[in-house]
Amino acid sequence: MKSKLIRNKSFVLLLSSKFISILGTQIQDFALSLYVLKITGSAAKFASVLAVTILPQIILGPICGVFADWFDRKKMMIVLDIISGLIVISMGVMYKVNGILPMSYIYFAVIALAVVSLLYSSAASAVIPGIVAKEELLKANSINATTTTIPELGSALVSGIIFGFFGIYYVLIINAFSFFSSALIELFINIPKNTRKIEKFDFKQFTNDFKEGLAFIKNEKLILKIVISAFVINFALSPLFSTGLTYILKKLLFVSDAALGTLDSIVALGALAGSILAGAIGKKCKVEKIFGVTIISFGVIVMFLAFALLLFCNGVLSPIVTLASIIFISVLMTVQGMVINILISTLFQSNTPMEMMGRAGSVLSTVCTAAMPVGQIVIGGMFDYTKAYVPAILAGIIVLATGIVFTFMQNNSKNTEKITA
Repeated sequence: MKSKLIRNKSFVLLLSSKFISILGTQIQDFALSLYVLKITGSAAKFASVLAVTILPQIILGPICGVFADWFDRKKMMIVLDIISGLIVISMGVMYKVNGILPMSYIYFAVIALAVVSLLYSSAASAVIPGIVAKEELLKANSINATTTTIPELGSALVSGIIFGFFGIYYVLIINAFSFFSSALIELFINIPKNTRKIEKFDFKQFTNDFKEGLAFIKNEKLILKIVISAFVINFALSPLFSTGLTYILKKLLFVSDAALGTLDSIVALGALAGSILAGAIGKKCKVEKIFGVTIISFGVIVMFLAFALLLFCNGVLSPIVTLASIIFISVLMTVQGMVINILISTLFQSNTPMEMMGRAGSVLSTVCTAAMPVGQIVIGGMFDYTKAYVPAILAGIIVLATGIVFTFMQNNSKNTEKITA
């Protein structure tokens, strides 16, 4: 099956395009954080830049899918890559003219790139199911996840070297080149055109199509269960992966910044392993059968983390043993998280018509994004007021319950179908 995908010219070109643009973006993001820290002395200011980009994702995310279902997705991807490249070029010009990148322009550029990225993702989300056979979707998503994970492993090192020796200007030039190169590659991808014919592009048509997308998700029970599960999982686990683990390592175990960066790289390898594992699992099991079980096993792993923290807080485990346990469990969590993401994508693509892919996919993406800040407030905030194991236990219980409920509902719906038949 893998060889079939390798022989799929459009699939290989798509992966090449994504790899180049993601690598350029990762290099720029890391270098820009170093640049802001250099000119302001405040890492919090760049964190605020990233936080602002969440707003357009939540507000504009659901409606971006309508455009992806209206227009030619291939043309959208090419044009949007070019626009992204031009935005980055404008940052380079601003730097050359003023000798500095003003914070106001950094805010503007990062938000503009986030909006363009939203539109791009809406179109790109429908590409894989359009160029790959349904029975190859899981393997394709596994390879796609591997391709998008690899740049994360070495981008920070490459970015640091380029920024350190040549400065932010050359980082911007490299990222602009990556966007333009991606657009050039996309010219040769054979992406099926939308079959829907829109007679009039106006607000009424836009509203009707947007409502139609929401109605599809509401009426398709499996899709609705996937969206709800994705929201709950992101709500419970995003604060644990970001705020929680950083708080535990820095405040409780007093890990240095350099060591923390090394640990992040080790954990990132788990994402790569998870993308490979998901493809291997798909050879033996149907996605619908293993999805709920995979979520349950994720919950169990989180409970192990909570148990290790409980023992540490009560003086049973030493800091060294606790650190080793957290690293091991974090890698397992990353592996399992990547597997779940790939399963969600595959289930979603397999059960969503191509003409609905843009709208439904944007809703799924927005729901996942919206869950993160909510989870940060509810569960992430608990780390300041309770023992570290308490929010970990809560997150584990939530994930376990989600997996159990999904499995029960899925089995119940299958039994109902048998009785009806």
